Amino acid sequence: MANPPQAEDLIAEELGHELDTMKGRLQPFCHNPLTTELLLLLGAGVMLGTYTVKEVCDRLGLAAHPAYSSLQFQSVYRWRKLLGELGYEMAIPLLKELQEKSAATRSRACCVLAVDDSVLERLSRQLGLVWSWYSGRRKRVMRGQDILGLVLVIGEIVIPLDVRIVSKQGRATPTKPESYAQMLEEAQSRFQQAGLDIRELATSGDSAFLSEHVQEKCQELDLAGVFGGKDNYVFTIKGETHKAPHWRTLFAGRLQKDAWGCEVPVYRIPAVSPTFGPVTLVFCRRKGDRKVSYFILTQPLRTAEAMRIIHQHHWIEVFWKRCEGLFKLADSKLRTPQGVRANVGIKVIGYLLVLRLQIALKRYRRFARISMDRLVR
Repeated sequence: MANPPQAEDLIAEELGHELDTMKGRLQPFCHNPLTTELLLLLGAGVMLGTYTVKEVCDRLGLAAHPAYSSLQFQSVYRWRKLLGELGYEMAIPLLKELQEKSAATRSRACCVLAVDDSVLERLSRQLGLVWSWYSGRRKRVMRGQDILGLVLVIGEIVIPLDVRIVSKQGRATPTKPESYAQMLEEAQSRFQQAGLDIRELATSGDSAFLSEHVQEKCQELDLAGVFGGKDNYVFTIKGETHKAPHWRTLFAGRLQKDAWGCEVPVYRIPAVSPTFGPVTLVFCRRKGDRKVSYFILTQPLRTAEAMRIIHQHHWIEVFWKRCEGLFKLADSKLRTPQGVRANVGIKVIGYLLVLRLQIALKRYRRFARISMDRLVR
């Protein structure tokens, strides 16, 4: 009886296959074949323990100058196209595969389009698009580059569909909700072309991404949305009008601990907002929290479904943490508008490559529980 293949052989075989696949996916976004090879090499560099162009070139004994020159020829248009389309090449086949499975399997997957941003702390004035932004992680305003991302969460798989570097603030710059609405429109168009219905998904975001325009966009697309609420929002409930803190205090004593399908105490009630119109509010006390949180539902949803969507939203935070911690997103400091997008684009390529490898390896019993962090480290 033949000996089973070694783990290293399986990884090498699957990695070779995924590199070939990723190379074909990258070609439409590159101005020549050499750039395709370079981006593939830089994206896979995380597996060599290298996180910048210089480190990859040093490890392979190559001159760094031609690599930098090649990246300079990669235009801003091509980078934007790559950051806004490459993820769909991976997501659409997975959604089609899921569509062929049972209703119970699709329900367990709980597919969500989650939006969030991350601020890379930058102090240099020579790097592009550095501005003052509020960082939720730091809980203060800091200087850096703000990166906005829309990801598709399928179970525990997180695929970046649309990643944008936010320009400096100004009158002509779209706000976060406006950029988010554009992303949803693009997602609806791409899924429709692939024969997929965006109405079978849901979307989620924190309070910074909800606006009247986003509310109207969700209604137009018939897309269920769950968003965090702010304390300065005003709601009318049963004829009384108060700010959100009043309602959070009032309903804290009405949370139901045995609500069907909910693991935490919740309370649901319809309300009217002067900004968003008729909405549904869900109040809850999440595990480990003393404070009562509340969420705004743009479409009629069961409370259990809303809580699952809220739970799935945390995966976009995991995505940003992996990009910054595991893939060392902040270590890349290429200048110029092309360089700013190259910093992020290279890491997205590396992330998708590792994610594809992780999914491929899970077909084998010995790798059934392997995580992305363990696979990289």
